[in-house]
Amino acid sequence: MTLLLQANGISYAHGGHHVFENVSFEIKSGDRFALLGPNGAGKSTLFRLLSGELTPQSGAVTQRRGLRIGYLHQETAVDPEMTVLETVALAAGDPDALDLHLTRLELRMAEPLDDDQLTAVMDEYTATLGRLEEVRDDRIPLPGADILAGLRVPEADWGKPVGQLSGGEKKIVALAGLLAGQPDVLLLDEPDNHLDLEAKAWLERLLARSDGAVATITHDRYFVDRISNRIFELAHGKITVYHGNYSYYRTGTPEPARTRGRATRA
Repeated sequence: MTLLLQANGISYAHGGHHVFENVSFEIKSGDRFALLGPNGAGKSTLFRLLSGELTPQSGAVTQRRGLRIGYLHQETAVDPEMTVLETVALAAGDPDALDLHLTRLELRMAEPLDDDQLTAVMDEYTATLGRLEEVRDDRIPLPGADILAGLRVPEADWGKPVGQLSGGEKKIVALAGLLAGQPDVLLLDEPDNHLDLEAKAWLERLLARSDGAVATITHDRYFVDRISNRIFELAHGKITVYHGNYSYYRTGTPEPARTRGRATRA
């Protein structure tokens, strides 16, 4: 199993409250862990640290070179002007979708923009051009239509601009885009919200056979039981790791302290 992410003695405080203190753990390919803990324990904050959105105030989060992380927020932003199918195709690296996105960005650059807006558009243009020039040949993107169908997005909605969708529908489209992009690490904050039972079952099957690493925050213990092989329990600024699914976690037996070469309780 390949080491993908490593937290080394990370600490983070917000508003005078210590969210984490000296926490260490590793994430490897094939890990599918659920992050459990009471509301306010800092679960979403930990995901933001792992994704690089936040920087720990001490310690470090290190990652394998070239690692691609996909992060589904509770309130994930998507381009309201793109259609549902375009959003997923772009995330998958479809050359036609990337070309179309470049064209739209060129039109945006011709509009009257302030310095910050122009910089953001130009940065996006450069990143998109880089993706187009470096289309990966070592993976086959999942067809966007198959993902949207699996998540039970009505085909009648595929041609709609994302801005016309409800908040829950937008989050499903964002999830579809992340799955289509096939990142090495998926950080999914409440991915099963807004999914019906059939879509949830499809997602469980997909995540359970992932070659990368998958981390989920969810209140659905049955979902955790079916997809997870590790449990990270976050409480009082510490993490305890359990090797197994939710049923194993309920036995209350954590991993041995040196199972993966580091203390799993910080």
